[in-house]
Amino acid sequence: QGDWSSAVCSSDLAAAPAGLPDDAATRTLAGRIAYRRGDRTAALAHFRRAHALAPDDRQATFMTAVLTAEIGDPVAARDLLEALVVEAPDHAPAWAVLGNLRRRTGDPLAAVAALERALPGLPGRADPWVDLGLARLDLAEAEAAVAAFRRAAALAPDRVDVLVDLGIALQAAGRMEEAFEAHARAHARDPATF
Repeated sequence: QGDWSSAVCSSDLAAAPAGLPDDAATRTLAGRIAYRRGDRTAALAHFRRAHALAPDDRQATFMTAVLTAEIGDPVAARDLLEALVVEAPDHAPAWAVLGNLRRRTGDPLAAVAALERALPGLPGRADPWVDLGLARLDLAEAEAAVAAFRRAAALAPDRVDVLVDLGIALQAAGRMEEAFEAHARAHARDPATF
């Protein structure tokens, strides 16, 4: 790859990469390249700059929020997404991440509402179902959690974490035999699980 893509992950994040224009499109592209290269710090700096240059750029806002959550500030990320879903109420990925962050920041009821908004727009994704199951467990709604984890397991049958969560929900619902079966399937797939 050329100098420009290497410059994207450089330590000089205040300047536009390789002297290219300091505009939202350039910074969004630079953020994507840095993200794909695994440099979350550079990616976040580029997406933040793109967001500052073009506050209405939904991609820049979304990725700024995702990366802000990844680096450990779920409250700031949640706040960015709260504003984004007001502007873009059909942005299913934003609703899904917002649901995860609402649960992680102690509001499982609001998490359920956000995740239910996300699910129709993400029909083949297991993660929102997992987050919904976890939020339902937080609310002591064991049967609803079981249903969510079963849906996640159907979408991602090889995910051991989903089977573990399903077993926990089944146990919370008092369905011990089924819980044991779910945990046994998890253990069979990954003996290090238990």
